[in-house]
Amino acid sequence: MRCAPVLAIVLGALWFTAAGAQQPPAPAKAEPAIEVDARLVEELFECVAPGLTPEWNRAWINFTSVGSYDVYLAELYVSNSPADTKGKLLPTPCGAPEFGEFVRRLNEYLTPAQKKWPTARILFLREGRFEFRFDKP
Repeated sequence: MRCAPVLAIVLGALWFTAAGAQQPPAPAKAEPAIEVDARLVEELFECVAPGLTPEWNRAWINFTSVGSYDVYLAELYVSNSPADTKGKLLPTPCGAPEFGEFVRRLNEYLTPAQKKWPTARILFLREGRFEFRFDKP
């Protein structure tokens, strides 16, 4: 699978509160896009690809910080339908050392404040698109 050379990473989620019923909230300041080496994305997909069936629609890896920002749990999922947001667990030939290295390399592209994410997800879509999402602490 070919991946684009530049990846815009979406950081955080936008949360709005109703300060007043008549005035919409001010838009949140957008985080700058971050360029990530396409080879890193390809290597992550290589951990996902062996478990995919011909019917796959999307696959994703959930990374969760475990106790500190140095240890992460990685769980892989696959869905054969766009409506299926839960997916099913996906077997992978990659283990904790490989995923730990992926996280370390990914964090090289982030500022010190951005590196303290509790959860992240990389989503791969069948048509070749992909995206990263990080939750802010």
